Amino acid sequence: DTPRRTAHIVLSKVKSRREMSCILALIGGLLIAGTVYALTQVRCNIGVVLPAVLGAPLFIAGIFYSQIINAATGNNFVFILCILALFIYAVFILSLLVYVFSLCRYLKSCRATNPGKIIILGCSAPRKGISRTLMRRVNRAMELWESYPDATVIASGGFTGASGISEAQLIAKLISEQNPKIKTVLEEKSTSTYENFVYCLELLNQIDTDGQTVFVTSHSHALRANLLAKRVGIDCICSAAFDAPSLAVNNYLREYAALINLLLLNRVD
Repeated sequence: DTPRRTAHIVLSKVKSRREMSCILALIGGLLIAGTVYALTQVRCNIGVVLPAVLGAPLFIAGIFYSQIINAATGNNFVFILCILALFIYAVFILSLLVYVFSLCRYLKSCRATNPGKIIILGCSAPRKGISRTLMRRVNRAMELWESYPDATVIASGGFTGASGISEAQLIAKLISEQNPKIKTVLEEKSTSTYENFVYCLELLNQIDTDGQTVFVTSHSHALRANLLAKRVGIDCICSAAFDAPSLAVNNYLREYAALINLLLLNRVD
């Protein structure tokens, strides 16, 4: 019985190691593939790179899982490195969950009841074609305007790409193609979310329209945009458009990193 029991324990450990190895390699591979795909769609940013940064160690750990476990059980230095890596991933996951919870809580609190000014925040152009993110924001703003046709629409975004057209001009073009009745006020100086609100504040002071000020952006961007708007001194709420599913992970990771940057380093760019 004892040899059989020992053989069963050894085989179960081998099996569990193989399963864990496959899981780590699969997760790491998917994260790396996410970065590769995103690079074909948008310009490189931290949200594009971060999945690969997170996935590469997991993929390597999956490939060499048995060797790492054997080394950790016989070498204190390797054991400490493994514990440190687990701690870093745990802190990242917990802080990411806090970000997602805070974002959902904020979006749930936003209720557009009487918009008088609608600010559409632009975004940088993709490698080719029109940004799906921008299209979703424009469509969301048009839905909002159709319910409140007296609202003034502000298209915000400067010259951030190589197309020779500002983000604001592109927003106005997309709107006029779908609904020529909507007239837009252009803000073409900004090159960041913070500047969006700085220059929009000047326009808001010139617009004599009652009602709420509502900014339209993507779900992932809403929380940080709201914090920046408050810093500028704009009392507003958000009406958010869903992120494009294929780039949602990259967008949320980018905004998570940008929010950490804002809260800890006070950087608004």
